[in-house]
Amino acid sequence: MNSYLENIFENVNNLSKDTTIIYRLWTMNNNKLDEKSTEIVNKIKNYYHLDKETIDKIYLSNNIKISDRIYIDKDNEFEWPEISNYKSEGYCYALKTQIAILVDGTVVPCCLDSNGCVELSNIFKEDLDQIINSKKYQELKKSFQDRKPIEELCKSCKFKEKLN
Repeated sequence: MNSYLENIFENVNNLSKDTTIIYRLWTMNNNKLDEKSTEIVNKIKNYYHLDKETIDKIYLSNNIKISDRIYIDKDNEFEWPEISNYKSEGYCYALKTQIAILVDGTVVPCCLDSNGCVELSNIFKEDLDQIINSKKYQELKKSFQDRKPIEELCKSCKFKEKLN
């Protein structure tokens, strides 16, 4: 994980200065960080040279701004979407206002795809601009705009019920 996370940091630095970055930690239990999340927070602390006050905020709050365009967002674990017989259409923020990059560099439409089921590419193999301009990305983005997701995981995701 260490080298993956360091590669993520390097790629974040290469993004446009007006890009908002959110490091999202979904591995809390009863509002407490687990061991893996604590390790990630320590890496973020060291990389961004965060002061004690900011670190304290990370442990006490769920949404923390650590620099002009960089945030840490935390939440308790929940039931992740998985491919199922449940199917729905509807609006989704994916690829309109967000994408996610998993710790191994896998680029997915949203942070709810923690297993990389809808892999768009890998940030370590392609530049983000190439990924965003790819046919797969554009077709999936259009399917969300049309409220008719084409990927099985996205069809099965119940999160979009909150948005419709």
